[in-house]
Amino acid sequence: MDYKKSWAILVGGLWIGGILAAIGFLAKIDPPLWAGIVIMAVALTQGDLFYRCPHCKKRMNFRMKRPEHCPECGGKLD
Repeated sequence: MDYKKSWAILVGGLWIGGILAAIGFLAKIDPPLWAGIVIMAVALTQGDLFYRCPHCKKRMNFRMKRPEHCPECGGKLD
């Protein structure tokens, strides 16, 4: 998986999981709460595994916006 798809899945999973978890928490309903937590955990795990520089394969920091150049090797990211 390339880093762009990984970034999209990460951000989408965090948003969807966060919304589900918030709905479950506020409505005091367990299934959406736990589903949201699981979705966020899966999104973070895949981001940790696949959000890497295509040149040097080093992990990129997903807590910041998507960079234009790799912070490690300086390679241009599309």
